[in-house]
Amino acid sequence: MIKFTERGNQLLLIYQSDLYNDARWIDEKLQQDGDVTLRRTFTFSPADLVTQDIPSDEVDDGDRIFVIGVLEGGYYKISKDILGLKHDLLLDGEMKIAAGTFIAHRDISVFRKIDELIEEPIIVGGSNESAIPLADFELLLKTFPTSTELTHYARTRIASTQRLFRDDLGCRKPTEPAPESQEKTTYRIS
Repeated sequence: MIKFTERGNQLLLIYQSDLYNDARWIDEKLQQDGDVTLRRTFTFSPADLVTQDIPSDEVDDGDRIFVIGVLEGGYYKISKDILGLKHDLLLDGEMKIAAGTFIAHRDISVFRKIDELIEEPIIVGGSNESAIPLADFELLLKTFPTSTELTHYARTRIASTQRLFRDDLGCRKPTEPAPESQEKTTYRIS
């Protein structure tokens, strides 16, 4: 599980291990590969790992803490490298930040999806005139496709592709017999 907390001017991501997985896999991944990705959204390097003392009421030994952003000019600036974006992300320093701010159903990165559609930095909330208003961003999160909608879309897409593939293999049925002098056959898709 992940959660977020603020400490001074830093926004921290806390990874909490569960009953089945302790956090040592993160340490091993950082040592072996030089980075670790959490929830298919956040990629951290060893430099992002916080090794300083954090109050014990906030974390325990099985937790790993990463600096995800730094407060600058009223916005938390989150590195494009952590989120896999083209530009750094700016989040209003006053907004409530949770896992759902970044991650939609099935671990889809919300900001990566937005980043695919635009060619400028993503700014959420605050007074910047280029910012997505906080109310609009919250509406976007609420209306993001659910798991059920994604499943229905996937089934429809597969059915459509399967029909096209079947048709291309010659599994079409002629609608009427062609006269022998014509080479062209009219097909009906079944």
